[in-house]
Amino acid sequence: MNRCPCCGQQLQPHQKSDAERLAETLADLKRWCNERGHWIGPGDVVNESTAAAALERSPSTLRDWRTDHKGELPYRKTRAGVRYQLTDLAALLAAETRGDARNRDGRT
Repeated sequence: MNRCPCCGQQLQPHQKSDAERLAETLADLKRWCNERGHWIGPGDVVNESTAAAALERSPSTLRDWRTDHKGELPYRKTRAGVRYQLTDLAALLAAETRGDARNRDGRT
């Protein structure tokens, strides 16, 4: 354990804030996409298959979430297909990592 050099009191390890955790998760997602050759569009959006892979789900699970309105993973429909923002995916992953949210398909 670390101790204060002046008083010898035990120091608590730095705990990351939600914003720090989200920024770290977003950076990890961008790196993951780049390493695997996944397209990231303007505004940091990705297509359905990339979003599903990043969340370790199938594209059909994301379609089910959209039609059943389970959870609130925002998406945008375009002529080119469904798009998800990386910040929304990062928020979901950070919440699941923190234990604040169960996976939408019931997995823990």
